[in-house]
Amino acid sequence: MKELAEHGVDVGPMMSRLGVESGTLADPAGRIPTRTMMAILDRSAVAAANPLLGAQLGHDYRPGLLGLLDYLFLSAATVQDAFETAVRYGSIVAAYGAYRRTVRDGGVGVERTVPAWPGSDQAETFVLGWHLTMARFATGRPVRPLHVGVTQRSSAGVKELAGMFGVPEVELGSGTAVLVLDPADSALPLLGSDPALARVLRRHADLRLTGTASLTDRVRGLLETGMLGSRVDLGSAARELAVSPRTLQQHLQAAGTSWQAELDAARCGRATELLRQGTSTVAAIGRDLGFSDARAFRRAFRRWTGSGPDEYRARGAGAAGGAEGRSR
Repeated sequence: MKELAEHGVDVGPMMSRLGVESGTLADPAGRIPTRTMMAILDRSAVAAANPLLGAQLGHDYRPGLLGLLDYLFLSAATVQDAFETAVRYGSIVAAYGAYRRTVRDGGVGVERTVPAWPGSDQAETFVLGWHLTMARFATGRPVRPLHVGVTQRSSAGVKELAGMFGVPEVELGSGTAVLVLDPADSALPLLGSDPALARVLRRHADLRLTGTASLTDRVRGLLETGMLGSRVDLGSAARELAVSPRTLQQHLQAAGTSWQAELDAARCGRATELLRQGTSTVAAIGRDLGFSDARAFRRAFRRWTGSGPDEYRARGAGAAGGAEGRSR
C-alpha cells in the first residue's frame, strides 16, 4: 500500500503475518476483511509512531483510490447528495457497522459506526477524513465542518486532530464517528457532477450490491422500504430473512452494529424526510414510526439528531411558525 509506505511503513511483512496474499491490494476486485484491515492500520500507526495515522491518510487522500465509490461520490449533484450516495453504496468497499446520514446542530453530515476492534480509532478518523477531503476536492472549496466527533476518549493528539479537520475542537467519546457540515456547504454543487454518468454508475453499483448483499444489507432494505409494516421488531425481521433472531443478532454484532442501531437509523431517515415534507404533524410521524406517543418520539429524535422535531422542521422547512403550530 503506497500510501502507508509514504509514512515509512513496510506493510509487506505485516500483511504476510496477517495471512493476506501479496497480490490482493494490486487486484481491483481484491478485498481484505474489515478486521484485518483495521489490524493493518493499528500496526501501521505503531510502526510509524503516529497515533493520528488514520486521520492523516484521510486528510491526504487522493480521490480515485476507492474506485467505484469515489466515482459515485464525484458524479453526484451536491455535497449532500454525495454523502447520501456514499451511505447507500458504502458497503461496496466495507460492509460493516451502521452508516447513516445525520442532521444535528443545524448541519447535515454522516455517522459511521466502526467495530471496536484494534485499529478502530484509525479507521473511523480515516472515514471522516475521506468524506471531508472528497467534499473539498469535489467542490474546489475549503469546506469546514461544523462538528466532528470520535468514539475515542483519550485526549492525546486531539488538538492536532482538530487542526486536521479545521474545527476548534473534536468531541471525544461520541457514540459514533460523526462529521457535520454547514447547510450552505452541504448544498454546494460538485464540479464533476454528471447525472448521466451517475445513473450508469449506480446501476453498476446496484448489481454489485445485489450479488453480495449481506444480512445487514437485507435488514437495511427491509427497514428502508417499509417491508416489515407495523411489525418492526427483531423477531419479524428474522422471520422475513428466514433466520433465527439469535443468528441475526450475532450477524449484526459481527458487522459492528445492532438491531437497535439499524432501526434508529431507518427511523431517523424517515422522520427527517417527513419533517422536510411538512405535511404531517409530529404526533402523526411518531405513530407512523411505531412510537407509543409524541413525547417518546420527540425524545428519540433529540437523541438521534441533537435537536427536537419542531426545531428541525423550523430550520429545514423554513416555515417555523406554521410548522410549530401543526405539531402541537
